[in-house]
Amino acid sequence: MSDSCCSTFRDTPPATGCPSCSGKGKAVEARTLKSLLQESLVGAVNEDGNRFCTTKDCDVVYFRPEDGSTFSKADVKVPVWQKDEETSRPVCYCFGHTVASVHDEIGQTGKSTVFAEIKQKVKDGLCACEAENPQGSCCLGNVSATVKDGFELYPAEAVAGETLATNEESPSDCCASAGAKAVAGASDVASPKDSSNGATGYLVAASVITAVVASACCWLPLVLVGAGLSAAGAGAIFEQWRPVMLGLTALLLGGGFYLTYFRKEDCAPGSACDVPNRRTQRMGRAGLWLATFLVVSAATFPSYVGALVGGRADAADSAAGLVAQEVVLSIEGMTCEGCAAGIQKHLRVVPGVVQSSVDYASRKARVGIAMKGSSSIRQALVKTVETAGYRVSSTGVAEAAADVECCAGSSSAQPATRGEGQVRPSASK
Repeated sequence: MSDSCCSTFRDTPPATGCPSCSGKGKAVEARTLKSLLQESLVGAVNEDGNRFCTTKDCDVVYFRPEDGSTFSKADVKVPVWQKDEETSRPVCYCFGHTVASVHDEIGQTGKSTVFAEIKQKVKDGLCACEAENPQGSCCLGNVSATVKDGFELYPAEAVAGETLATNEESPSDCCASAGAKAVAGASDVASPKDSSNGATGYLVAASVITAVVASACCWLPLVLVGAGLSAAGAGAIFEQWRPVMLGLTALLLGGGFYLTYFRKEDCAPGSACDVPNRRTQRMGRAGLWLATFLVVSAATFPSYVGALVGGRADAADSAAGLVAQEVVLSIEGMTCEGCAAGIQKHLRVVPGVVQSSVDYASRKARVGIAMKGSSSIRQALVKTVETAGYRVSSTGVAEAAADVECCAGSSSAQPATRGEGQVRPSASK
Protein backbone atom coordinates (compact mmCIF):
# COMPACT_ATOMS: atom_id res chain seq x y z
CA MET A 1 0.00 0.00 0.00
CA SER A 2 1.36 3.43 -0.90
CA ASP A 3 2.45 5.82 1.85
CA SER A 4 1.05 8.82 -0.02
CA CYS A 5 -1.85 10.61 1.66
CA CYS A 6 -3.46 10.74 -1.72
CA SER A 7 -3.12 7.04 -2.50
CA THR A 8 -5.99 4.81 -3.55
CA PHE A 9 -6.94 2.02 -1.19
CA ARG A 10 -9.17 -1.02 -1.54
CA ASP A 11 -12.58 -0.79 0.12
CA THR A 12 -13.45 -3.97 2.03
CA PRO A 13 -17.20 -4.54 2.45
CA PRO A 14 -18.17 -4.75 6.12
CA ALA A 15 -19.63 -7.84 7.69
CA THR A 16 -21.98 -5.70 9.79
CA GLY A 17 -22.67 -2.02 10.39
CA CYS A 18 -21.73 0.29 13.23
CA PRO A 19 -22.31 -1.47 16.59
CA SER A 20 -24.05 1.65 17.90
CA CYS A 21 -26.24 2.92 15.04
CA SER A 22 -25.99 0.05 12.49
CA GLY A 23 -24.85 2.52 9.84
CA LYS A 24 -22.74 1.15 7.03
CA GLY A 25 -20.05 3.81 7.32
CA LYS A 26 -17.15 4.11 4.88
CA ALA A 27 -13.79 2.45 4.68
CA VAL A 28 -10.87 4.32 6.19
CA GLU A 29 -7.16 3.50 6.37
CA ALA A 30 -5.35 2.62 9.57
CA ARG A 31 -3.00 5.59 9.10
CA THR A 32 -5.95 7.96 9.59
CA LEU A 33 -6.80 6.42 12.93
CA LYS A 34 -3.14 6.40 14.05
CA SER A 35 -2.82 10.05 13.12
CA LEU A 36 -5.97 11.30 14.84
CA LEU A 37 -6.63 9.02 17.83
CA GLN A 38 -5.25 9.76 21.29
CA GLU A 39 -1.69 8.50 21.62
CA SER A 40 -2.67 5.89 24.18
CA LEU A 41 -5.06 4.24 21.72
CA VAL A 42 -2.82 4.02 18.68
CA GLY A 43 -1.58 0.58 19.64
CA ALA A 44 -5.13 -0.80 19.52
CA VAL A 45 -5.61 0.13 15.88
CA ASN A 46 -5.95 -2.78 13.43
CA GLU A 47 -4.28 -2.47 10.07
CA ASP A 48 -7.37 -3.27 8.00
CA GLY A 49 -11.15 -3.47 8.15
CA ASN A 50 -11.62 -0.06 9.80
CA ARG A 51 -14.64 2.09 8.93
CA PHE A 52 -15.71 5.67 9.62
CA CYS A 53 -19.26 6.13 10.96
CA THR A 54 -21.00 9.00 9.15
CA THR A 55 -24.14 9.08 11.31
CA LYS A 56 -24.46 12.54 12.88
CA ASP A 57 -26.04 11.52 16.20
CA CYS A 58 -23.86 8.47 16.76
CA ASP A 59 -21.01 8.82 19.29
CA VAL A 60 -18.91 6.21 17.46
CA VAL A 61 -16.35 7.63 15.02
CA TYR A 62 -14.46 4.49 13.96
CA PHE A 63 -15.50 0.84 14.15
CA ARG A 64 -14.26 -2.53 12.94
CA PRO A 65 -17.13 -4.94 12.06
CA GLU A 66 -14.94 -8.03 12.28
CA ASP A 67 -14.37 -7.75 16.03
CA GLY A 68 -16.86 -5.05 17.06
CA SER A 69 -14.17 -2.65 18.32
CA THR A 70 -15.03 1.07 18.33
CA PHE A 71 -13.50 4.50 18.97
CA SER A 72 -15.75 7.36 20.08
CA LYS A 73 -15.62 11.14 19.65
CA ALA A 74 -13.75 11.43 22.93
CA ASP A 75 -11.00 9.21 21.51
CA VAL A 76 -10.31 11.54 18.58
CA LYS A 77 -7.94 14.52 19.00
CA VAL A 78 -9.96 16.88 16.75
CA PRO A 79 -13.67 17.72 16.43
CA VAL A 80 -15.40 15.55 13.84
CA TRP A 81 -17.25 17.72 11.30
CA GLN A 82 -20.08 15.22 10.83
CA LYS A 83 -20.71 14.82 14.57
CA ASP A 84 -19.95 18.21 16.14
CA GLU A 85 -22.35 21.17 16.32
CA GLU A 86 -19.85 23.94 17.12
CA THR A 87 -19.18 26.42 14.32
CA SER A 88 -15.55 26.47 15.41
CA ARG A 89 -15.09 22.90 14.18
CA PRO A 90 -12.87 22.44 11.13
CA VAL A 91 -14.47 21.82 7.76
CA CYS A 92 -11.23 21.64 5.79
CA TYR A 93 -8.69 19.98 8.06
CA CYS A 94 -5.78 20.30 5.64
CA PHE A 95 -5.94 24.09 5.24
CA GLY A 96 -7.56 25.29 8.46
CA HIS A 97 -10.97 26.42 7.25
CA THR A 98 -13.71 26.25 9.88
CA VAL A 99 -17.48 26.46 9.61
CA ALA A 100 -17.38 29.87 11.27
CA SER A 101 -14.73 31.26 8.90
CA VAL A 102 -16.66 30.14 5.81
CA HIS A 103 -19.93 31.60 7.12
CA ASP A 104 -18.28 34.85 8.20
CA GLU A 105 -16.80 35.45 4.75
CA ILE A 106 -20.22 34.97 3.13
CA GLY A 107 -21.84 37.27 5.68
CA GLN A 108 -19.26 40.01 5.11
CA THR A 109 -18.63 39.77 1.36
CA GLY A 110 -21.64 37.92 -0.03
CA LYS A 111 -19.44 35.28 -1.63
CA SER A 112 -17.07 32.44 -0.78
CA THR A 113 -13.47 32.01 -1.92
CA VAL A 114 -12.84 28.80 -0.02
CA PHE A 115 -12.93 26.63 -3.14
CA ALA A 116 -10.38 28.78 -4.94
CA GLU A 117 -8.05 28.66 -1.93
CA ILE A 118 -8.34 24.89 -1.69
CA LYS A 119 -7.68 24.53 -5.40
CA GLN A 120 -4.51 26.59 -5.24
CA LYS A 121 -3.11 24.76 -2.22
CA VAL A 122 -3.88 21.40 -3.81
CA LYS A 123 -1.88 22.53 -6.84
CA ASP A 124 0.96 23.32 -4.45
CA GLY A 125 0.89 19.71 -3.23
CA LEU A 126 -0.25 20.48 0.32
CA CYS A 127 -3.06 17.94 0.51
CA ALA A 128 -3.01 15.63 3.56
CA CYS A 129 -6.61 14.38 3.82
CA GLU A 130 -5.77 10.85 4.97
CA ALA A 131 -3.74 12.16 7.89
CA GLU A 132 -5.73 15.28 8.82
CA ASN A 133 -9.40 14.61 8.06
CA PRO A 134 -11.16 12.16 10.44
CA GLN A 135 -13.11 10.68 7.51
CA GLY A 136 -9.77 9.92 5.84
CA SER A 137 -10.75 11.35 2.46
CA CYS A 138 -11.51 14.54 0.56
CA CYS A 139 -13.33 17.28 2.50
CA LEU A 140 -14.93 18.83 -0.59
CA GLY A 141 -18.42 17.50 0.17
CA ASN A 142 -18.22 18.92 3.69
CA VAL A 143 -17.06 22.30 2.38
CA SER A 144 -19.89 22.34 -0.17
CA ALA A 145 -22.48 21.70 2.53
CA THR A 146 -20.97 24.44 4.70
CA VAL A 147 -20.99 26.97 1.86
CA LYS A 148 -24.60 26.09 1.12
CA ASP A 149 -25.54 26.67 4.75
CA GLY A 150 -23.72 30.00 4.64
CA PHE A 151 -25.72 31.29 1.67
CA GLU A 152 -28.92 30.16 3.36
CA LEU A 153 -27.82 31.90 6.56
CA TYR A 154 -27.01 35.18 4.78
CA PRO A 155 -29.31 35.26 1.71
CA ALA A 156 -29.54 39.07 1.67
CA GLU A 157 -25.78 39.50 1.55
CA ALA A 158 -25.22 37.04 -1.32
CA VAL A 159 -23.72 38.73 -4.37
CA ALA A 160 -25.75 38.26 -7.57
CA GLY A 161 -24.57 35.14 -9.34
CA GLU A 162 -22.75 33.81 -6.28
CA THR A 163 -24.27 30.48 -5.30
CA LEU A 164 -23.10 27.00 -4.53
CA ALA A 165 -22.24 26.80 -8.24
CA THR A 166 -18.86 28.15 -7.09
CA ASN A 167 -18.21 24.48 -6.51
CA GLU A 168 -17.61 24.15 -10.24
CA GLU A 169 -14.35 26.04 -9.81
CA SER A 170 -13.15 23.77 -7.03
CA PRO A 171 -11.01 20.67 -7.54
CA SER A 172 -13.08 17.58 -8.17
CA ASP A 173 -11.14 15.86 -5.38
CA CYS A 174 -9.15 17.85 -2.82
CA CYS A 175 -6.65 15.01 -2.65
CA ALA A 176 -6.05 15.06 -6.40
CA SER A 177 -2.38 15.69 -7.22
CA ALA A 178 -0.26 15.72 -10.33
CA GLY A 179 -0.76 12.41 -12.07
CA ALA A 180 -2.92 10.90 -9.30
CA LYS A 181 -6.48 11.31 -7.99
CA ALA A 182 -7.67 9.95 -4.70
CA VAL A 183 -10.71 7.76 -4.89
CA ALA A 184 -10.69 6.61 -1.27
CA GLY A 185 -14.00 5.06 -0.37
CA ALA A 186 -15.42 5.69 -3.84
CA SER A 187 -17.67 2.66 -3.65
CA ASP A 188 -19.32 4.09 -0.53
CA VAL A 189 -19.72 7.73 -1.42
CA ALA A 190 -20.09 7.67 -5.20
CA SER A 191 -22.76 10.21 -6.03
CA PRO A 192 -25.99 8.70 -7.41
CA LYS A 193 -26.90 12.13 -8.72
CA ASP A 194 -24.79 11.65 -11.83
CA SER A 195 -26.46 8.36 -12.67
CA SER A 196 -29.83 9.91 -11.85
CA ASN A 197 -29.21 12.76 -14.28
CA GLY A 198 -28.14 10.29 -16.94
CA ALA A 199 -31.25 8.16 -16.38
CA THR A 200 -33.45 11.26 -16.61
CA GLY A 201 -31.85 12.20 -19.91
CA TYR A 202 -32.47 8.77 -21.38
CA LEU A 203 -36.08 8.73 -20.21
CA VAL A 204 -36.81 12.19 -21.59
CA ALA A 205 -35.15 11.43 -24.94
CA ALA A 206 -37.08 8.18 -25.20
CA SER A 207 -40.37 9.95 -24.40
CA VAL A 208 -39.81 12.42 -27.25
CA ILE A 209 -39.07 9.58 -29.66
CA THR A 210 -42.15 7.58 -28.67
CA ALA A 211 -44.35 10.68 -28.97
CA VAL A 212 -43.07 11.29 -32.49
CA VAL A 213 -43.68 7.63 -33.39
CA ALA A 214 -47.18 7.81 -31.87
CA SER A 215 -48.04 10.60 -34.32
CA ALA A 216 -46.44 8.93 -37.32
CA CYS A 217 -49.92 7.93 -38.47
CA CYS A 218 -50.41 11.59 -39.33
CA TRP A 219 -47.07 13.08 -40.31
CA LEU A 220 -45.63 10.08 -42.17
CA PRO A 221 -48.18 10.24 -45.02
CA LEU A 222 -47.38 13.93 -45.46
CA VAL A 223 -43.66 13.23 -45.62
CA LEU A 224 -44.08 10.39 -48.09
CA VAL A 225 -46.35 12.46 -50.31
CA GLY A 226 -43.94 15.39 -50.14
CA ALA A 227 -41.17 13.06 -51.29
CA GLY A 228 -43.31 11.83 -54.18
CA LEU A 229 -43.83 8.40 -52.63
CA SER A 230 -46.93 6.40 -51.80
CA ALA A 231 -48.09 6.25 -48.19
CA ALA A 232 -49.18 2.65 -48.87
CA GLY A 233 -51.22 2.35 -45.67
CA ALA A 234 -48.37 3.48 -43.40
CA GLY A 235 -50.70 5.82 -41.53
CA ALA A 236 -53.17 3.03 -40.72
CA ILE A 237 -50.39 0.79 -39.43
CA PHE A 238 -49.11 3.40 -36.99
CA GLU A 239 -52.66 4.33 -35.98
CA GLN A 240 -53.07 0.86 -34.46
CA TRP A 241 -50.05 1.41 -32.22
CA ARG A 242 -50.83 5.01 -31.29
CA PRO A 243 -52.52 4.27 -27.90
CA VAL A 244 -49.64 2.02 -26.84
CA MET A 245 -46.99 4.55 -27.84
CA LEU A 246 -48.81 7.40 -26.10
CA GLY A 247 -49.04 5.33 -22.91
CA LEU A 248 -45.33 4.54 -23.10
CA THR A 249 -44.59 8.23 -23.69
CA ALA A 250 -46.48 9.19 -20.54
CA LEU A 251 -44.62 6.59 -18.47
CA LEU A 252 -41.20 7.69 -19.73
CA LEU A 253 -41.88 11.37 -19.22
CA GLY A 254 -43.34 10.66 -15.78
CA GLY A 255 -40.14 8.81 -14.89
CA GLY A 256 -38.14 11.88 -15.87
CA PHE A 257 -40.24 14.11 -13.59
CA TYR A 258 -39.92 11.62 -10.73
CA LEU A 259 -36.13 11.52 -10.93
CA THR A 260 -35.90 15.30 -11.25
CA TYR A 261 -38.40 16.48 -8.64
CA PHE A 262 -39.35 13.67 -6.29
CA ARG A 263 -36.56 11.13 -5.90
CA LYS A 264 -34.64 11.49 -2.65
CA GLU A 265 -30.94 10.75 -3.00
CA ASP A 266 -29.36 8.45 -0.41
CA CYS A 267 -26.13 10.34 0.17
CA ALA A 268 -23.63 9.92 2.96
CA PRO A 269 -23.15 13.12 5.00
CA GLY A 270 -20.32 15.14 3.56
CA SER A 271 -20.30 13.35 0.22
CA ALA A 272 -20.36 15.32 -3.02
CA CYS A 273 -23.90 14.23 -3.89
CA ASP A 274 -25.11 15.55 -0.53
CA VAL A 275 -25.01 19.05 -2.03
CA PRO A 276 -26.14 18.97 -5.69
CA ASN A 277 -24.98 21.66 -8.10
CA ARG A 278 -27.75 24.23 -8.46
CA ARG A 279 -26.76 25.31 -11.96
CA THR A 280 -26.89 21.71 -13.16
CA GLN A 281 -30.28 21.30 -11.50
CA ARG A 282 -31.68 24.37 -13.25
CA MET A 283 -30.39 23.26 -16.63
CA GLY A 284 -31.77 19.76 -16.11
CA ARG A 285 -35.21 21.04 -15.18
CA ALA A 286 -35.26 23.48 -18.09
CA GLY A 287 -34.38 20.62 -20.43
CA LEU A 288 -37.14 18.48 -18.93
CA TRP A 289 -39.79 21.15 -19.53
CA LEU A 290 -38.52 21.77 -23.06
CA ALA A 291 -38.80 18.05 -23.73
CA THR A 292 -42.31 18.10 -22.28
CA PHE A 293 -43.29 20.81 -24.75
CA LEU A 294 -41.87 18.75 -27.62
CA VAL A 295 -43.67 15.62 -26.40
CA VAL A 296 -47.04 17.39 -26.14
CA SER A 297 -46.55 19.02 -29.54
CA ALA A 298 -45.72 15.70 -31.17
CA ALA A 299 -48.44 13.73 -29.39
CA THR A 300 -51.18 16.23 -30.33
CA PHE A 301 -49.98 16.78 -33.88
CA PRO A 302 -53.01 15.03 -35.43
CA SER A 303 -55.33 17.52 -33.74
CA TYR A 304 -53.78 20.64 -35.24
CA VAL A 305 -52.20 19.48 -38.47
CA GLY A 306 -55.33 20.65 -40.31
CA ALA A 307 -54.50 24.25 -39.43
CA LEU A 308 -50.98 23.75 -40.79
CA VAL A 309 -51.89 22.22 -44.12
CA GLY A 310 -54.41 25.01 -44.83
CA GLY A 311 -57.49 24.92 -47.04
CA ARG A 312 -58.77 21.85 -48.78
CA ALA A 313 -59.58 23.28 -52.19
CA ASP A 314 -57.40 24.28 -55.11
CA ALA A 315 -57.74 27.66 -56.78
CA ALA A 316 -61.42 27.24 -57.53
CA ASP A 317 -62.17 30.75 -58.71
CA SER A 318 -59.81 30.51 -61.65
CA ALA A 319 -60.73 26.93 -62.50
CA ALA A 320 -64.49 26.98 -61.92
CA GLY A 321 -65.25 27.55 -65.59
CA LEU A 322 -63.29 24.45 -66.56
CA VAL A 323 -65.18 22.00 -64.33
CA ALA A 324 -67.64 19.92 -66.30
CA GLN A 325 -68.52 17.46 -63.57
CA GLU A 326 -67.75 16.77 -59.93
CA VAL A 327 -66.87 13.29 -58.69
CA VAL A 328 -67.47 12.48 -55.02
CA LEU A 329 -65.44 9.68 -53.42
CA SER A 330 -66.16 8.18 -49.99
CA ILE A 331 -62.77 7.24 -48.53
CA GLU A 332 -61.91 4.90 -45.68
CA GLY A 333 -58.62 4.65 -43.79
CA MET A 334 -57.85 8.29 -43.12
CA THR A 335 -56.56 8.91 -39.57
CA CYS A 336 -56.18 12.71 -39.51
CA GLU A 337 -56.05 15.88 -41.58
CA GLY A 338 -52.58 14.91 -42.75
CA CYS A 339 -54.05 11.95 -44.61
CA ALA A 340 -56.62 14.21 -46.27
CA ALA A 341 -53.89 16.59 -47.41
CA GLY A 342 -51.87 13.71 -48.84
CA ILE A 343 -54.82 12.30 -50.79
CA GLN A 344 -55.64 15.72 -52.17
CA LYS A 345 -52.11 16.11 -53.51
CA HIS A 346 -52.32 12.70 -55.18
CA LEU A 347 -55.64 13.55 -56.81
CA ARG A 348 -54.33 16.83 -58.21
CA VAL A 349 -51.97 15.12 -60.61
CA VAL A 350 -54.53 12.79 -62.19
CA PRO A 351 -54.95 13.78 -65.87
CA GLY A 352 -58.27 15.56 -66.43
CA VAL A 353 -58.60 16.82 -62.84
CA VAL A 354 -59.26 20.54 -62.52
CA GLN A 355 -59.94 20.83 -58.80
CA SER A 356 -59.64 18.56 -55.75
CA SER A 357 -60.91 18.88 -52.20
CA VAL A 358 -60.69 16.26 -49.43
CA ASP A 359 -62.62 16.70 -46.18
CA TYR A 360 -61.39 14.54 -43.28
CA ALA A 361 -64.50 15.08 -41.14
CA SER A 362 -66.89 13.68 -43.78
CA ARG A 363 -64.29 11.26 -45.24
CA LYS A 364 -65.14 12.49 -48.74
CA ALA A 365 -63.13 13.74 -51.69
CA ARG A 366 -64.75 16.10 -54.18
CA VAL A 367 -62.91 16.25 -57.49
CA GLY A 368 -63.76 18.58 -60.36
CA ILE A 369 -63.03 17.05 -63.78
CA ALA A 370 -62.98 18.69 -67.20
CA MET A 371 -64.75 15.89 -69.11
CA LYS A 372 -68.33 15.16 -68.21
CA GLY A 373 -69.24 11.48 -68.01
CA SER A 374 -65.63 10.27 -68.25
CA SER A 375 -65.58 6.88 -66.53
CA SER A 376 -61.85 6.49 -67.20
CA ILE A 377 -61.07 9.54 -65.08
CA ARG A 378 -63.28 8.26 -62.25
CA GLN A 379 -61.53 4.90 -62.36
CA ALA A 380 -58.17 6.68 -62.29
CA LEU A 381 -59.27 8.62 -59.22
CA VAL A 382 -60.24 5.43 -57.39
CA LYS A 383 -56.97 3.77 -58.33
CA THR A 384 -54.99 6.82 -57.17
CA VAL A 385 -56.63 6.78 -53.74
CA GLU A 386 -56.10 3.03 -53.34
CA THR A 387 -52.48 3.30 -54.47
CA ALA A 388 -51.95 5.89 -51.75
CA GLY A 389 -53.00 3.26 -49.21
CA TYR A 390 -56.69 4.03 -48.62
CA ARG A 391 -60.01 2.49 -49.68
CA VAL A 392 -62.82 3.98 -51.76
CA SER A 393 -66.13 2.65 -50.49
CA SER A 394 -68.35 4.42 -53.04
CA THR A 395 -68.38 7.06 -55.76
CA GLY A 396 -70.94 9.55 -56.99
CA VAL A 397 -71.19 12.47 -59.38
CA ALA A 398 -72.69 15.94 -59.17
CA GLU A 399 -73.38 18.25 -62.07
CA ALA A 400 -71.03 21.21 -62.07
CA ALA A 401 -73.37 24.09 -62.97
CA ALA A 402 -73.61 26.67 -60.18
CA ASP A 403 -73.06 24.28 -57.29
CA VAL A 404 -69.51 23.55 -58.34
CA GLU A 405 -68.68 26.12 -55.67
CA CYS A 406 -68.54 23.22 -53.26
CA CYS A 407 -65.00 22.63 -54.40
CA ALA A 408 -64.01 26.16 -53.62
CA GLY A 409 -64.56 26.37 -49.92
CA SER A 410 -65.87 24.66 -46.82
CA SER A 411 -67.08 21.12 -46.67
CA SER A 412 -70.44 22.32 -45.39
CA ALA A 413 -71.60 23.00 -48.94
CA GLN A 414 -72.90 19.60 -50.05
CA PRO A 415 -74.37 19.56 -53.59
CA ALA A 416 -76.68 16.77 -54.61
CA THR A 417 -74.83 13.75 -55.93
CA ARG A 418 -75.87 10.96 -58.19
CA GLY A 419 -74.65 7.61 -56.94
CA GLU A 420 -73.04 5.20 -59.33
CA GLY A 421 -73.10 2.08 -57.21
CA GLN A 422 -70.58 0.52 -54.91
CA VAL A 423 -66.97 0.29 -55.93
CA ARG A 424 -65.19 -2.90 -54.96
CA PRO A 425 -63.24 -2.19 -51.75
CA SER A 426 -59.56 -2.99 -51.89
CA ALA A 427 -57.21 -3.72 -49.02
CA SER A 428 -54.90 -0.97 -47.85
CA LYS A 429 -51.58 -1.24 -49.50
